[in-house]
Amino acid sequence: MEYMDETTLAHKHTSPWLIAFRIIFTIALVWCILFIFHNSLEISSISSARSHEVMQKINAILAHLNIGPLSEHVVRKLAHFSEFTLEGFLLMLCLRVYTRRFVRHVSWPMLGGMATALLDETIQLYVPGRTSSVRDVWIDFGGVIAGLFVALLLLLIVRGLTSFHAMKKENRRLRAERAELLRQQRADRINTADDRPESPDRREYL
Repeated sequence: MEYMDETTLAHKHTSPWLIAFRIIFTIALVWCILFIFHNSLEISSISSARSHEVMQKINAILAHLNIGPLSEHVVRKLAHFSEFTLEGFLLMLCLRVYTRRFVRHVSWPMLGGMATALLDETIQLYVPGRTSSVRDVWIDFGGVIAGLFVALLLLLIVRGLTSFHAMKKENRRLRAERAELLRQQRADRINTADDRPESPDRREYL
């Protein structure tokens, strides 16, 4: 019963902003995973046509930079890497909004990303014209790690800035309390001096 009371109390004091972020990041993560699986379910001809279209756009941009064109194979691998980078980024954000100890539990999103990569490549085994390979699993997992690292770095920066701001705020509060205490002590000394009785010599002189 005591455990239930503590849990209920924790939920009662959950910030509305935190609840909103949990909903937003969870929906974004689910959408990202579904988007990855949707791309894997496309047959070879459709997937290849879309990759070719993306390749033309990328090569058009690279041509202005005097950089050599990319092959369709490289574009497809970069697309996989980018998808899973986004998933890793969202996995880390979801972990953060559900627990403050996100550094300690970083293995959870890593396992989630690996599971998604394995399932994604398994799906492609049953799609006409698509293939699957261990190398693709590691490319996908590399994207997850990259996204996790970027999100972790941003979260640590935000935590550091927040802690620094809180420390400055606490120091200002302590300085204000100390100044108020000093003013109160000076006021008490003045009041004590005013209430002190006059000496006999001074009364005789007056």
